[in-house]
Amino acid sequence: MKKKIRSIRKVYIVCAKCGTETILNLGHSFIKCQVCFEDLGIDPMDNVLLKVQRLVEFADKNKRAEIGFICDDDLSV
Repeated sequence: MKKKIRSIRKVYIVCAKCGTETILNLGHSFIKCQVCFEDLGIDPMDNVLLKVQRLVEFADKNKRAEIGFICDDDLSV
């Protein structure tokens, strides 16, 4: 389904190493998995678009990792 970037509100990340799923508000981030401390390659000083880009790159390099986005209309369900 086609969505506008401005409708993204949350990001979910599934760690490639331990499988822990974390859901964050779009502006928040962490640089390591909170369970196994796998480095996600994110600089906390990056802006939101760079953080999203780095998450996509991380998931591309680590095929067991998963990232996704939760949009406005997904929150109302």
